[in-house]
Amino acid sequence: MLKGPFFCELSSAKSLQLFNEEIIEHSTHATRDFNVVLKNITNLKQKYSQDFLTNLFGFNIFIPSNLYTDNLNNMNNYKLFIDGILEGDVANNLGKKSTENILVLRELDVKMINGTGLSNTTLVLLGKKDGVNSIFDFGNDNKNDNGKFKLQETSKLCIDINKFTPDSKIKLEQIEGGGEVVIYSDTNYKYINNNVKFTPKNNYKEFLNYCEISNYVVPMEVIDIPEILEELPTSEIIDVIYH
Repeated sequence: MLKGPFFCELSSAKSLQLFNEEIIEHSTHATRDFNVVLKNITNLKQKYSQDFLTNLFGFNIFIPSNLYTDNLNNMNNYKLFIDGILEGDVANNLGKKSTENILVLRELDVKMINGTGLSNTTLVLLGKKDGVNSIFDFGNDNKNDNGKFKLQETSKLCIDINKFTPDSKIKLEQIEGGGEVVIYSDTNYKYINNNVKFTPKNNYKEFLNYCEISNYVVPMEVIDIPEILEELPTSEIIDVIYH
């Protein structure tokens, strides 16, 4: 039997939901053995509707561009790397129904994160490649406990702080919920927030390892420390059936 990980890119006509069903039917491998490139938002739609999938089935998913969706509510079973900004209208109860979720982004801009906020998730904000004016905004102004963002004790948020705007840094100080905030800075960044655990990092490789990036398979050129990542092959494997 072939051993993973397996690398593939889904055609625009195939949903991740259908791909998961094919693996269940034709393969003995787990979804965690598949590193999947998605270049079309339709891959993340439900099979028979335009609604965004709430279950991403535990695939290692790489999206090489920005992603916008109006509704991220109750998303679970995600290991998602977006080489751009994740934008959305609502993103309530993220990770609540699954464990060991990973969400790696350049930037995050959603209008509202409500409910339980972020649970069972490592959220990593790398910032834009040019290193300036990156955005971290979760909206919620006067809507959720005076605009607070709940980072549950089962979650951590990691951020390369010097790449982000002053407003983003203010948002970072509004987080509550008992989770862990990990800040990378080559200076002694002062973070004042008694509602969360604060872990400073001044070595970038240690920051990435601590935030579980080293176990996430993405193209080598995506971040500044390529030697700890596996490279996706340049060839595309489209609509493969695994025996």
